[in-house]
Amino acid sequence: WIPSVLKLFHEIGNENSNRLWLHHFTSQPITPDVESVIREDFIKAKYMSQSWYKRTGLEDDIEGLDRALCQNVATEDVQLTLQCIVAGANTNVRLPDAAPDENSPVRIARKAGQEIQLELLIQNGADPTGESMSPWRRFAQMSSLRAPKSPKRPRSPIASPRSSRKNRLAKMSGFLNKTGSNQTGWKRRWCILDETGLRYFKSEHESIEAGHVDADKMTAVQPSTEECIVRDSKFPFVIKTSFGRPYLFSADSKEDMDRWMTTVQQVIDSTAGGEKEFDKAGLLLKRGVVNSSWKERWFTLSLRNKELKYHKMEAEESGIVNLRKVSDVKTPEETSRRRTATLVGRQTKVTDAQVSFQIVTPERTYYLRAQTPEDAEVWCSLLKEAAGTGAQLSDQRLSSSGIPVIVEKCVTFVEAHGTTVEGIYRHSGTKSSVERLVQAFEQDASSVVLDLSVNAIHDATSCLKAFLRRLPDPLLSAALLPSFIDAARIDDHDMKLFQLQALISQLPAVNWETLKYLMIHLSRIADKSDENKMTVQNLSVIFGPTLMTTESLEAPDDFSAANLKWAVVGDMIRYHRWLFQMGEDEIKRHRKEQEAMEKINRAAQQGDSASPAMGEFLVEIYLENRDRGEPHR
Repeated sequence: WIPSVLKLFHEIGNENSNRLWLHHFTSQPITPDVESVIREDFIKAKYMSQSWYKRTGLEDDIEGLDRALCQNVATEDVQLTLQCIVAGANTNVRLPDAAPDENSPVRIARKAGQEIQLELLIQNGADPTGESMSPWRRFAQMSSLRAPKSPKRPRSPIASPRSSRKNRLAKMSGFLNKTGSNQTGWKRRWCILDETGLRYFKSEHESIEAGHVDADKMTAVQPSTEECIVRDSKFPFVIKTSFGRPYLFSADSKEDMDRWMTTVQQVIDSTAGGEKEFDKAGLLLKRGVVNSSWKERWFTLSLRNKELKYHKMEAEESGIVNLRKVSDVKTPEETSRRRTATLVGRQTKVTDAQVSFQIVTPERTYYLRAQTPEDAEVWCSLLKEAAGTGAQLSDQRLSSSGIPVIVEKCVTFVEAHGTTVEGIYRHSGTKSSVERLVQAFEQDASSVVLDLSVNAIHDATSCLKAFLRRLPDPLLSAALLPSFIDAARIDDHDMKLFQLQALISQLPAVNWETLKYLMIHLSRIADKSDENKMTVQNLSVIFGPTLMTTESLEAPDDFSAANLKWAVVGDMIRYHRWLFQMGEDEIKRHRKEQEAMEKINRAAQQGDSASPAMGEFLVEIYLENRDRGEPHR
């Protein structure tokens, strides 16, 4: 109970606080002797649902809300700061264009001498130093071989999660029928769904809840398939919870049921993952292989996350299809089966050709079936959009190992044919051939086949460099580039490597995997420097600016900065095993891969007729889940 905390409590005490929390409250206030159930409902409505809270008007404007917070912490209006925090403002927001002592709410409040504002920010998750890097991360740089993931910021006792602003857009209300777990009968209830969960009342004019389902307790929503429920109601669905109790509801129409289920799913996904809004949700039939039986699943598709998620009807489990790894989406017209089957919930018969489609990935093929041809067309259109490539690294089509297909194919081609070519990566390919190759990868990376009889080795290396150089955000991330440069200036060798490792761990997953893959490859090239004349230093001179500069934001002509970029990439090539925490098994596996590539290279150079023709490889076929044991060959 330091003085600043006492001052904060005095400033936002009961009377002042209630001006915010009960701003729109017009009913009779509860009395001290009221029943505990009524008191509980009142408290939940006041704080959890924020039913009467004074809004800022910026709840749906993330950037505007953060700007308002930064402007207000320099004043004495603590109440307005509290409003911003409750609305979801980020207390650790960074202002990249501001001066170092004014680039975060904490630093702005400290510079303005606003002690109470500063205490309010810290009590609601702000880093007391005003740094964007948490103390966990700074400590990890000094004392850990691998920096841990930053822990999630604790939720403030008053602040809403940042994602709630998106949830409020999904809010809906209306009548549903509800029955208890004993299923003794259906009762008409007025229901309100928002970011806090689903609340239901005896009528739309009631202010006291008949019951509720908290959002953070919801785990899944799906149509009810129990025969006794379906028989006694029209369009039933169930909300499953983490404590085991199912909540059964029934809508008046299928369209109404779909709307409620879709909105509930939005609340579930936002509560679980923060920013996981989706673009389509609905029921599909799914089967594992061609001759297996169809099973009903609830699917959600997110274009932003490039993710297709499905929930099993009989369990809490779910599956995820990474749409970045999709090599093909076969529409109903492209599927060959023509069997006739009756779809669940439909009286008319349709052919598989009208409603069946497939999602092809390196690991497996997903066989799916929609309820109508129109629905199948919408699903296929969105899936193709999600599987398409964009300019950002996160938009690229990925291989089964999580590497952009263009990177993996170019690197594999070079390792099969070019590790001993003198000046590899230093020499450029033919400009027109390189551009044709880049365009082919942009149109459909999965269908591109690199062939030595058609593609020159320097065309492939130039294609790879062009792809990396044209990324809007470089592989090492523009946000982290200054920190990488600073790390290169550290004189102490061990401290420099600790810093590099901590920075690498902050890269997005696809950047991290791609960087690791590329450093392993460049190390193999450097191992052949006696033949190809490409040492670590030579490679770092080429890849330093390639990985740490973008075409849209060229670096200034600073030779010292260029030297530091070379040093960063050089250290990553030399010490990649330690920086990426590679274990002995992984090192052995990579060594075997390299030996196989060298054998193929020698065979190609010698024209060994006994060796497999180029393009023929022994591959492992997994008949079951690869984690269950050795593959069948």
